[in-house]
Amino acid sequence: MIDELFLMYKLVNDEWSKAVSELFQLLSTSLRNRFAMLIALDEDSFVYDSNVLVVVDKVDDEVRDKVAEAVIEVNSHHDCTISYYLTSKDDVNTIRVFSSVKEKKKEDCEDAFKEFKEKVKSIARDVIKAEIYDSNVLVVVDKVDDEVRDKVAEAVIEVNSHHDCTISYYLLSSEEYEKIRGTIKGSK
Repeated sequence: MIDELFLMYKLVNDEWSKAVSELFQLLSTSLRNRFAMLIALDEDSFVYDSNVLVVVDKVDDEVRDKVAEAVIEVNSHHDCTISYYLTSKDDVNTIRVFSSVKEKKKEDCEDAFKEFKEKVKSIARDVIKAEIYDSNVLVVVDKVDDEVRDKVAEAVIEVNSHHDCTISYYLLSSEEYEKIRGTIKGSK
């Protein structure tokens, strides 16, 4: 089953990613070839009250102790909490459940973005997936005013109310957007 999985990951320089990376390194070192994989969900996503799945060749007392020690050490170094679930590589169902959480969330985020874009298309010049400040969507409009702010906010509230993915937007006038684009192009 492990060979059949296509696992995707992203490396982000944030506390959660640092904790997951450190845990991976500790488990690789302490368990060596007994460590098969680690599936980390988003920090706030859970399966069986866990946000990380640790997969090993066989679960026994030695493995349990080493995994627990590694998680305690990592949690003591970071401002986030890894809550792990330990299983063997033969536990195909649990591996599938943890793997499908990422797939479903990614699909839901795509659906949320499409729905949001459709809801604001009458007022937006462009809606772009982008990581800007604490936002994941950039909305470019002719002019930013109270009416536009209200319409965009209403669309976000409605879309976020029925998706597991959260649209967090940044609003720019087309004039501001052109200035930013010009700065980016000029710096290359």
